[in-house]
Amino acid sequence: EFRRVLFRSERLRREHLDFVTQLKGIARNLNQLTRLAHAKGFSSVASRHAAIMACLEALLKQIRDDR
Repeated sequence: EFRRVLFRSERLRREHLDFVTQLKGIARNLNQLTRLAHAKGFSSVASRHAAIMACLEALLKQIRDDR
């Protein structure tokens, strides 16, 4: 579903490359939090997880609104 929302079977325009860079950073942060959650438990990362998810939702909204 993520790819469908992001790409909608269209080619990315040059101005969207910045969005892709931001998404890569968010994905790396989520991956790090996942590893930490496995090691220390989800409650140790819950607030950071919520903040990252809020950033991701805001970025996806920007992408949708821009199209």
